[in-house]
Amino acid sequence: MIAVSAPVRVRDRLLAAADGPVRIVHRGRDAVYAALGEECVGITARDAVAVPCALHTRLGRLDVRAVELRGGVLHVDGEPLRIRRFTDTRVPQLPAGGLAPGSCSAQPGSAQPSSAQPSSVRSSSVGSSSVGSSSVGSSSVGTGSIPRPGSIPRPGSAGSDPMVETGSMAGPGSVAGPGRVCPSTVPDLVGRGDGLTPLGDDVLCGWLALHRAAGAATPAVDAAVRAHLHRTTLLSATLLRCALDGQVVPQFAAFVAALGSPAELRATAALTAVGHTSGAGMLHGARLALADLRRHRRDHGETPGDRHHLHHKDQHRDHQHREGAAA
Repeated sequence: MIAVSAPVRVRDRLLAAADGPVRIVHRGRDAVYAALGEECVGITARDAVAVPCALHTRLGRLDVRAVELRGGVLHVDGEPLRIRRFTDTRVPQLPAGGLAPGSCSAQPGSAQPSSAQPSSVRSSSVGSSSVGSSSVGSSSVGTGSIPRPGSIPRPGSAGSDPMVETGSMAGPGSVAGPGRVCPSTVPDLVGRGDGLTPLGDDVLCGWLALHRAAGAATPAVDAAVRAHLHRTTLLSATLLRCALDGQVVPQFAAFVAALGSPAELRATAALTAVGHTSGAGMLHGARLALADLRRHRRDHGETPGDRHHLHHKDQHRDHQHREGAAA
């Protein structure tokens, strides 16, 4: 038996699925992803990013040959993965100072360089496309440029493994992209980029999750994202569904909680250290969302989610009461 932690979302997905062999869609030493209906479920090692669709183990590395589901319990090579703790993967409420002009200190296009990142920050990866980067290239609210996929070092090069710590982005090259996320730009973003989690999807995840943190509904963009999920990988489509539900990686949750506080710079560095460009992409999406919310507040005197913050806080407290150690 292998003890794991997992979000309630994963537990529910396993309980709803039929027993039998589960197809592996990605196999690495730090993470394995398996198809389960229209989503995938991950199995992650100790140092991998705790994505909101995975069972997280304390194993140093994984060597998985077969995955099977029996009675709502995932088995790897015959060993059951027993959930002993539930994790809360929901994005926290946007802090009161999160929309202040000085928040998100490294503005679009100026994410902290890797040399400025705290030495304790680890650059774990999500998948073979999740690149940990020191910047979002020349991306900005004005130009919307995002790194060219070809400028990102490919996982597996120089003897590296796609699921372990990686370096920073190799070059400054970028291509023009949308400066704002809206229904008409979603088709240009979904699936844009290489690997398991294309960069365009990471940008959308950050944008969606930040709006969830603000309690701001985005029905038109949500519908556009859902309509184009078939254009990206199974893992990335699953992570987009998680973002639509306000479920994120811990580094993004910490970044949102730190907005407008002295801890923001360090949280930003930790987020950009995720993967190759996954964290940088999520950060860029969050900055675009913050710009949208600031414009709305400037034009209307409030953000779209101001009336929903109290409800969000109550829901978070109720969720914490429901979660705890699993039997």
